[in-house]
Amino acid sequence: MTPLYDGEHVSIGLDVETGVARIRLHQPPVNALNGRLRRELMEAVGLLRDTESARAAVVWGGPDAFAAGADLKEMMVTDPGDTRLSDTLRRALLALEQVPKATIAAVAGPAIGGGCELALACDFRFADPEAKFGLPEVRLGLMPGAGGTQRLPRLIGTARAKELMYSGRIIGAAEALEIGLIDRIVAPGDVHRAAVETATGYARGGTALGSIKEAVREGMQRPLEDGLTLERSLFTRCRRSGEAQRRIERFVNKAH
Repeated sequence: MTPLYDGEHVSIGLDVETGVARIRLHQPPVNALNGRLRRELMEAVGLLRDTESARAAVVWGGPDAFAAGADLKEMMVTDPGDTRLSDTLRRALLALEQVPKATIAAVAGPAIGGGCELALACDFRFADPEAKFGLPEVRLGLMPGAGGTQRLPRLIGTARAKELMYSGRIIGAAEALEIGLIDRIVAPGDVHRAAVETATGYARGGTALGSIKEAVREGMQRPLEDGLTLERSLFTRCRRSGEAQRRIERFVNKAH
């Protein structure tokens, strides 16, 4: 594993052979998203974006907690009108959502508040059987502020998303899978390995992954005809790439 970044609370390393990067949050006990962690996450995502040899990434918080929400002690001494902390996380998650790589959140323990929003910004979410999910900000007189009100309804539907946010309740992995919030439940203690194994398979897709991701993300926000036009443009970009040409030649030569 080649280190790309090693901050106080966030690190990122790259398995050069497989093309899979691993972003690790490490602020015990529950990876509360304080200002420092948010800034380091933004830096790590920027490095992921700019590292061409990284084709996929796994985001995880260790075996005990993916990420809890905001650091409430920090919030108590912060000017309520100062939006810099929330803006940093919002920008980091938007950058993660738009990074042209396949991303998987490997969730063990709680993914609550901003931690749930972090998982939502990934392409896929794998969970330990004991993982917990929720956006409980309403219990504190607040609302999700890093994309939860936008990404969750798009993922699980408006009514279900409203119910979770209105009630602030925390749900387990089984219910999260049932409603489509997560994609897989894996064996206990196996979530990181399973995510890395799947990401390794995705990484073989090369740079085309970024084009597929962009086509789906942007196209779903447009009328069908505009989405098809975008798809055509991105297909042409792939077709003109040297990578596509090399892969086509290898496939044809192998077939003959």
